[in-house]
Amino acid sequence: MRSRFLLAFLVFTLCALPCLAQPKARACDPTGTWVGGGDPHYPSYQLTVTPEGGGRYMVLYQMMFDPGTHATAYTGEMKRDRGGAYVEQICASVTLNQELVDFYASLGIVVEQPGLPEVDCVHARKVMLDCDTMQTTIDWFGWYIPFSLDKIPFTTQPEIEFINDLNGGEPLLETYHRVNTENCPACTDGGKAGPGLANPDNPLPKSHRR
Repeated sequence: MRSRFLLAFLVFTLCALPCLAQPKARACDPTGTWVGGGDPHYPSYQLTVTPEGGGRYMVLYQMMFDPGTHATAYTGEMKRDRGGAYVEQICASVTLNQELVDFYASLGIVVEQPGLPEVDCVHARKVMLDCDTMQTTIDWFGWYIPFSLDKIPFTTQPEIEFINDLNGGEPLLETYHRVNTENCPACTDGGKAGPGLANPDNPLPKSHRR
């Protein structure tokens, strides 16, 4: 009986060794290109995340469509926080046109003339739901109207803090999906160029040429 127990224990140990030798799963990293925003059906931004080292990253948000007045890019940094989340601070600058001047006048903010700069800044927290999905919670959104050098983003109180002043204290939620660079299921022939692209007798239309 004892020999059977020892034999069974030996077999179990030998079977378990390959499992113990497996490397740990790679931690998710935000480096790369993402698309997403607050609307789940129509993404607002293309996001590029570049590592700086030490858990810090440069971020660039580029708008994917023109909303009329704020077609601009947000840039800044994010850093890894305790618990695996990320804290992000970004800003964008726009020119105050007459439409914005009239809008702010309706809120009691007088801008002397169009053409002055405005700077909008965002403080947010990011959580990676998985390696290809990232959720952003914007908890502070400051509008400096107009912006001048005596105002320091994230330090000086802005004229409007959107979350509390205009959105009833509700944070803004956004979701971003990673642009797949490992393979291309949508491409033909395992990611190689399709016959229409490779055939010299079937060139690309002029609108698709660089």
